[in-house]
Amino acid sequence: MALIPNTQKFHTVASTVDTENKGSAQLNAKREAFTMQDIADTVGGVDSSVSVYVKADGTPQENGVALLAAYTDAASKSIDTRGITNYVAGRQVDRGNGQYYIFDTVGVNPADVAINVNYTVSYGTVPAQTLVWRIEMVNSSGALAVYITDTSGNPQDNLVFDFTQIPVYGGTTKLSYLMIGPGDYEIPSNLVVEDLVSITSLTGERDVHIYGANVIIKPEANFDNIFYANLLIGDDNYLYIEEGLSLVTFKNIKSTNFSSFSSEAGGANQSSTFIDCHGGSFGQGVGKNASGTFINCIGSNGFAGGSGSISSGYFEGCSIDGGDFPANGGFGSFTTQCGGTFINCTAGDNAFGHNSDDVIAYFENCRAYGQNNFGSGSDKNSGTFINCHGFVSNGGGTTGSNFGSNNTSSVDADTDQSKYYYCTSAGNDNFGYSPTANQSSRGTYIGCISEGNGFGSTAYGVVINCVTGGSFATSGSGIIRNSIDGSYNTINLN
Repeated sequence: MALIPNTQKFHTVASTVDTENKGSAQLNAKREAFTMQDIADTVGGVDSSVSVYVKADGTPQENGVALLAAYTDAASKSIDTRGITNYVAGRQVDRGNGQYYIFDTVGVNPADVAINVNYTVSYGTVPAQTLVWRIEMVNSSGALAVYITDTSGNPQDNLVFDFTQIPVYGGTTKLSYLMIGPGDYEIPSNLVVEDLVSITSLTGERDVHIYGANVIIKPEANFDNIFYANLLIGDDNYLYIEEGLSLVTFKNIKSTNFSSFSSEAGGANQSSTFIDCHGGSFGQGVGKNASGTFINCIGSNGFAGGSGSISSGYFEGCSIDGGDFPANGGFGSFTTQCGGTFINCTAGDNAFGHNSDDVIAYFENCRAYGQNNFGSGSDKNSGTFINCHGFVSNGGGTTGSNFGSNNTSSVDADTDQSKYYYCTSAGNDNFGYSPTANQSSRGTYIGCISEGNGFGSTAYGVVINCVTGGSFATSGSGIIRNSIDGSYNTINLN
């Protein structure tokens, strides 16, 4: 086949134009005909050794059968010989927070080690226990830098290793790709992805509709550059994402059933990257950890929340159920620890670290429609809140009790480390104020506005250029400067 020169030009005409060649011999000599195969040869076609293409050219049921067969074909083109091998080592250094150096490891080939991949082992420590290992670095001599947690993602310190059984995960890998043409695919059984196969729509649009059964992504699929994109999962089916997929990216996928984007067992420690996805729950669940990256996603049932859970990921442009007045909860609420970063996110009531044991997160340009948001009702609030706003909820209703208000454990719950810059809230009882606990304001407040009561009844923090619809404190060791109360008086204290 001919290759098209880089300088060749193309012209197109409407289908009604007569394209019969009526040119002179001289002009015709300057023209050359090319086929689609020539174009494919020029720009590079699909490599059939690593890729499989399936299209929707039958009934939805026939397409579904073809899709499952195509995945099996794609999986056969991938290679994954990874596994755990026990090595002998000499000594360890406990660096704290779950990080260890292991030295004098005999026989480890650095080229074969799987870096930054979580794997679960039930040996390698004294006494033996089930732990999650991740090798973060290996040098030329085989020395390992590892990070070890329990199965809930909690770092494990003071472990004593069995130096005859240091578990190292590694092996040979090759990725493959399943590309799907737009259309309806009614699969007769679950599509279980447990190989190194990326799956995407051929067009780059969310135009592959998979239904009839569930799509399940297993931890065996975790590897650099694995991605799943541009899929629409049926309303009666689920996209289940198991734990341990920290290297995987999900992009432009919609699956809104209640437990979609969680594990099949419910909830999940979500460490993947999610971009432009619309799902049920992202990192929600009792005792779970949302440590992944979530960008421009919509969660029908929330992000990063649940009793005993931890939020530690990065959240940008995400919302709960979408729209101007989203549903309740989410974004680190009801957690043991609300950490991580939240930027340009939107929620309803009871969100952004509400009722959490410890709020240490960073919030910027976030919006909440309703009450009990931004560290309210927490046992300890040391968060940072920049240009965040609490608005009236849909249809009015109760508002306020935002920004470190109504903390539960003591008047000191809103700590000296909490920071509020250029934040506003509708309603009463905002910015460290609690009508029942006679709470004090201990944080730093700059340029903040509370429609009603706010900033505590006793001043211990720093309040500068703020406004309240009620009264500022008249006592306490804190500082108030150039702030306006509900009677338009300028208040300065200490």
